[in-house]
Amino acid sequence: MRKQEQDHHKQDVNQKKPEEMTKLERLQEENEYLRTEVAYLKKPRELRLKEASLQKRRQKTIIKNGQRRALIRFSFKNG
Repeated sequence: MRKQEQDHHKQDVNQKKPEEMTKLERLQEENEYLRTEVAYLKKPRELRLKEASLQKRRQKTIIKNGQRRALIRFSFKNG
């Protein structure tokens, strides 16, 4: 099917009542709904993982900066 025909077919399916739809059309509609739901539910998880990664990098930077300061203090005491 061409893109335009597919879009037109989707509109026809969306306008039909569930009892007027074929089993394939109902399954396609349910599949589309579930894909949308999964994408929606994955979003917060992705955001949490991204935030955890940023927090881990910040912590590493803080540790590196602390070690650097300690090294500078040590070199002044012994210099």
